[in-house]
Amino acid sequence: MFETSPHSDRLMSSPESDRLVNDFEIIQEVAQNYDVDCIGMEFFKYWPFFRESLDLDPVEPEHLEIMNDLMRTIRRMADEVGTRRGRPLLLAAQTPFSLEDCVHVGVDLETWLKEGLIDQLCPGGNHESVFRDSYSDIIGLGHKYEIPVYPC
Repeated sequence: MFETSPHSDRLMSSPESDRLVNDFEIIQEVAQNYDVDCIGMEFFKYWPFFRESLDLDPVEPEHLEIMNDLMRTIRRMADEVGTRRGRPLLLAAQTPFSLEDCVHVGVDLETWLKEGLIDQLCPGGNHESVFRDSYSDIIGLGHKYEIPVYPC
């Protein structure tokens, strides 16, 4: 089901696999059965994706690759649906506020942007970030890859 990489087998044998496979199946069902223009994916409010995050520890590098494989699979599926219906199916991701926080929880945002895995970026979502950080870095990163950025 997922993009083939050395980490795909690890995903299927990891405790996180049921949740990630279920997430993909829900996204796939919506994409294939409803005439939607964009699928928004929440990577900020509903983490942790990996056990380490439960203890607020950073994830391992292989976890980033597992999530990258998931996103490549979702992108491929969205592109296939878009081709069949004659118009694109956009993918949006709400992510943590900073690149550092993204990587900490398993979101390899720069890879997603570089590979064109998402079409819209919605960073942030917690009220504290507005008072302690600036959006300029993450907005600049989105624009570097010509991805619209909608802070929230």
